[in-house]
Amino acid sequence: MEINKKKCCILLVLIMNMFVGLVVTAMDFTPELFTVLNIKKIKSGDVVYFEPGNYRLTFEKINALTNNTGNRLNDVIIKRKGSSGNVNWDAREMTGKVVMDFRNVDNLTIENISFRNVVPQLYQATNSTFNHCVFKDILYWDSRLNQNALVKILHGSNNSIKNSTAIWNYTEKNGKAYKIWKGENHVLYNNLATGNLRGGIDVSNGSNFKIKYNTLIRNTEAGYEDHGIYVYEQSGAVLYRNTVSGWSTQPSGGSVKIKNVDTIDINQNVFSTSGILVRNGGSSSQNRMENIKISNNEVDEGDINVWTPYSPPIAIVIIGNTVNNGKISARFSILDYELFNQYSALANRYGGVYNNETQDGLRLSDGINQSGNSQL
Repeated sequence: MEINKKKCCILLVLIMNMFVGLVVTAMDFTPELFTVLNIKKIKSGDVVYFEPGNYRLTFEKINALTNNTGNRLNDVIIKRKGSSGNVNWDAREMTGKVVMDFRNVDNLTIENISFRNVVPQLYQATNSTFNHCVFKDILYWDSRLNQNALVKILHGSNNSIKNSTAIWNYTEKNGKAYKIWKGENHVLYNNLATGNLRGGIDVSNGSNFKIKYNTLIRNTEAGYEDHGIYVYEQSGAVLYRNTVSGWSTQPSGGSVKIKNVDTIDINQNVFSTSGILVRNGGSSSQNRMENIKISNNEVDEGDINVWTPYSPPIAIVIIGNTVNNGKISARFSILDYELFNQYSALANRYGGVYNNETQDGLRLSDGINQSGNSQL
């Protein structure tokens, strides 16, 4: 009998050892418990809860939060405790540019956190997400214009920003909301950007990005502007059901500008104050202006304008759009209609301008395929 008891105990220990790696631990933070010592206790696999409140950041706390030595932040979930209230990670007492750099993390999720005067970024991360977060209250402006964004994804793969709000409320200078640079398969989904914006979404130098269901509102006519959605040096992107307003019809504006890209699908978006600019910026780009589909968008003010002064665009399909107070133009460019009309695998048809409704008609170079277009 005693032997059987010993065997049972040994078996129980073995079973516990088998499953010990599957145990998920939880940590709870309050503002009073938000110390460097406690932050360093976060380890891979933890679910970390923050009670609503104001959490004062310092450089030491930021370093502790982002330190991924030994992959300690992999598979970590950081989230608000409960279903209401604000968790503010607050750097407004800090000076200079404050960055929260989550490097080389895998499967990190941060939910329901407000970042105040701090720019969080996923750097060379994989499968990581900011969800239901708020980015605002920047107090520092970088003279390098392309560095002024409220949240960034840099390099890596399969990262996302979802269901979040970016507010550029720094009144002295304009800035951008969301920036993605390099990497592959990143996603911006159902986000809001508003305020004194220069640009809403800036993506470049990567492949296969998805930009869907975002709302971008530029609430100023003052200062710099640099396009609602700017996609450049990019191979593969989908812009689907976004709503953009507040950017002008000037070359520096535009609801969307694409430049030096290939395989771009702009589909079922609503652009209120300006249209779509299709550009190339020099023959050295590795991405030709090729395999572009612009379909079923509504442009309330401004044009759909193709202007490519450096090399001819290839396999361009503009189909089913409504341009309420403007035109569709593909004329004052280096254009070869045979290249423009090449078959587009993305659109599954030959290039051309089809079945659009415009207030001011079409301005197309001779030879570009066109049919089914009408004036409003």
